[in-house]
Amino acid sequence: MPFKDSENPEEKNLYDKDMNRMLDYTFGIHRSNKRAMRDGYIALLVLPVILLIFKSLINGDKVVFLLIWIICMFALAAFLVFVAYSDNTLQKMLDDMSLTTVKMDGLMDMDELQEQLEEIRRKRRSSIWSLRDNPVLFGRGRHKE
Repeated sequence: MPFKDSENPEEKNLYDKDMNRMLDYTFGIHRSNKRAMRDGYIALLVLPVILLIFKSLINGDKVVFLLIWIICMFALAAFLVFVAYSDNTLQKMLDDMSLTTVKMDGLMDMDELQEQLEEIRRKRRSSIWSLRDNPVLFGRGRHKE
């Protein structure tokens, strides 16, 4: 970063313009990655429905449509992995270059997903313990000695 510590205001201004252009570009890529992830998830839901409708209209072989469905699902999964990997690489590049102190928002809100997962685990544990103490299910308390 040759212009960062420069005393010349023109060089600082040029540096700031370049950094702002680069940040705008990377955040634009991040927005398009988020859009691609959303579209990929929608395709994961819509594609099986389209294939089922197409299969019922043509009355084709079930094995062929099953193979087409599997190939499409693998292709969509590979696309989603590629988009997530490229966005993660972009974030790491920005972190390594220390271009910004503000992190990009993730493709998926991992904090919210983690909280939901913890809530599900708590509910599961409490329901397991309540079932374990149920005398009807486990035979405790039926016979008095």
